[in-house]
Parts: sequence; C-alpha cells; structure tokens
Amino acid sequence: MPYFRKHRTFKKLNTGRNSTPIETYLRMMYLKHRYQLGYDTLVKEVSDSFKWRRFCRVSLSSKVPDDTTLVKLTNLYGPELAKEINQELVKKLTEKKIIRGKKLRADCKAVEANIHFPTDSSLLGDGVKVINRLVKRLKESGVGAKIKFIEHTRVIKKSLRRLTKFKKLGEDKTKELCRIVIRHTRRTIKRAKAMSKAASRALRNGQVKKTMKAAVGRANQRLKTFVKVTEKLLGQSQEVLKGNHHLPNRRISVFNSKAKPIVTGKQSKKTTFGNKALVAEVEQGIVSQCQVLSGNPSETSLPKGLLKTHQETFGHVPKELATDRGLSSAKNERLAIKMGVKRVSLPARGKRSRKRKEYEQQHWFKRLQKFRAGSEGRLSYLARCFGFDRCLLTGDNGMENWTGWGVVAHNLKKTSILMRAMG
Repeated sequence: MPYFRKHRTFKKLNTGRNSTPIETYLRMMYLKHRYQLGYDTLVKEVSDSFKWRRFCRVSLSSKVPDDTTLVKLTNLYGPELAKEINQELVKKLTEKKIIRGKKLRADCKAVEANIHFPTDSSLLGDGVKVINRLVKRLKESGVGAKIKFIEHTRVIKKSLRRLTKFKKLGEDKTKELCRIVIRHTRRTIKRAKAMSKAASRALRNGQVKKTMKAAVGRANQRLKTFVKVTEKLLGQSQEVLKGNHHLPNRRISVFNSKAKPIVTGKQSKKTTFGNKALVAEVEQGIVSQCQVLSGNPSETSLPKGLLKTHQETFGHVPKELATDRGLSSAKNERLAIKMGVKRVSLPARGKRSRKRKEYEQQHWFKRLQKFRAGSEGRLSYLARCFGFDRCLLTGDNGMENWTGWGVVAHNLKKTSILMRAMG
C-alpha cells in the first residue's frame, strides 16, 4: 500500500488488441451489404476514403478493423444481432408514424447457397479434403506422431476427374469409379478417428503445451464434426449405389447442413441449392421480417407464424393481408380471419366455384392483389442490390446472417429516402 500512495501516476500498459467499437462494426456491415463488398475489399475501401472513415467513426490516425476481425465478430454476434437491429428500426419508424403495419404482403425467395453442384462422389471428395487439412494441423502441433496417416486425395481426384470429364461412361464403369471413391473415403475416416482419439488422449494426459492446448482442442473438435459429416455422406453414397435415390434429409453440402434442393420451376434455373427465405413487407416498402426456413417446407403452413411475429412487432395484426397462390389455402384464410385480419386476399388454387369467383372479383381483393405484386419487385431488388441471389457465407448460421444484414441495409437505405422525403 505505501508504494501505491507514493506513486499516484501509473504508466498505461499496452496489452492485447484494441477492441472494435460496435458502432464501427455496424456501419461497416451496412457498407458491406449495401455495396456488396467482400471483407478484404471493404477494409481497403474504408482505409482509402475520408468519407467512409468518417461514416464508420474511424479517425485518420486509427487503424481500420482487419477483415478477419470482422469475420470473427459476425460469427460471434450471430444472426440475432441483425434481427434485433431490424426490429428496433421498425419500432422507431412506427413511433414516428412513418409506417403503421396495417397492410402486409409476403412472398418466398429461394436464396442460393455458395456450393457447387452436389454429386455424391464430389461431396465425399470435399469431406476428405477437410479431414486431411485438420489432421495435418494436428500433426504440425506434435499430436499423433506415431499414427501413420496416408492421404488418398490424389486417387479420389483422379476418379472424380474421370467421372466429370467422360460423361458417356457406361453404368458399370461409373459405379466402379464411385466404389473407388467410397473405399478410399472409408480408409481416410478410419485413420482420422484414430488421430482424433490420440489428440483427445494427449489433451487429457497433459502432453500438449499450454500455448497449443486451445488450438489443438478446436482442431480436434472440428475433426470429429467433419468425420461425422463425411460418414453421413458415405452412407448416402452407398444407398444410391444400391439403387435407393429417394433419401429423406439428404445432405448436399459439407459445410452447410441446412441447404436443400429447391425446385423453382423457372426456365433459366429449375433447381436451386440453398434455402427459402420468407420476406414480409409492410407499407412504404419496409421489410418487417425475414425468416430463413429449414429444409423445403410447404408454403401453405407459413402465415400462422407470419401473423404472430407481426403482432409482436406492431402490437396488432394487419388489417389487410395479401399473398400469392403459393401461400394460399382455405385453412390459412380461416386462421387469418380468426386472428382479426379484416381483409384477406389469398387467391384460391385450382378450379374455383362461382361463389369464389365473385368473392375474388371484389374491388378490395383486386386492389390487394395489385399491392401484393409489388413484393416481386422487392425480392428482385433485394437479389440485385443486397445479395439475396446468392449467400456467400458458409456454416449453419451463414444464410441467416447474410439475409439478416441484407434486410438491415435495405431498410436503412429505404428509411433515409423516406426521412428525406418528409423533410
């Protein structure tokens, strides 16, 4: 204590990195999704621009956050942050009476995942690549030095090249090449499991340096995860070889477990590999909610959650609801009326009765269908300018992160236009 009384001034210790302010992160994420920039390009653009530095609250003497820092923060905060920001923005606009939430229109958009065309053999090749990379990382840290691990990447690559290059191979030759890929994948998994056990034993017995303990633990955990994924892909491939082509919950990506094949019915691209995103929009072109749906669910079961979320956000259900035929069903119409929606414009599917035709010929029904048609333009705008055409993030939360920040950037831009119009 006497020492501290005598020396009242202390030297500032520079330990660790300076943390990135949340305000700077949010503004940089807006610029990223507004102008569809990569993390590396975003950092360079902000560093070189006085206006963007000022907008992001980064002084000329300060260093712009690194691209890896932005990636880590995005994974740390998750999609919940973008969702909360959008909800707060919608509430502020409601308080200022710019929007009231009286009209609601909704539609689904197929967002493509950043994956190649998924064939069973190519997916096994991806799984083997990731396993080899993680085993090499463990070997470099000194774990499992006695375990002999043989890389089968070259043989698998050669087989995959022959499968893709020579399309007119006979059925027997194709199956033979697939069996070669399966055999070498099985051997890789067997040795990877032995490597994982050795890493776990080394961590348990304290044979790893303290400085390397966290890195080895992370690599081992990732190895276990990707071994399980590759085992599932191996099972799928074996079932297909047996002739079973209808597999429930089929996995089409090593990194993205939620991506599914979606039949769009469009002439340009009949099947999209990704997720459906339900986009709900209120008056003035503000997107009030965006939900990434797991799998490829039927759209006729969606309006219940849609109306509940709207009620939580605005404090009441919309007075008018308009969707296309994809979301239309008699059950949905009854549910919306029961929840308090006064005018429900859901065009009936199939052959309509005379009474139904008269109902849909009413002036308000046609007016709401014209209002609903605007959602097609909104989805196109989101795809062209805010990245809804293809998600470039991987992982289970990648799609939700991507669409969430895209909606935030869209709503902020739209809000600035509305505020400027109001003066």
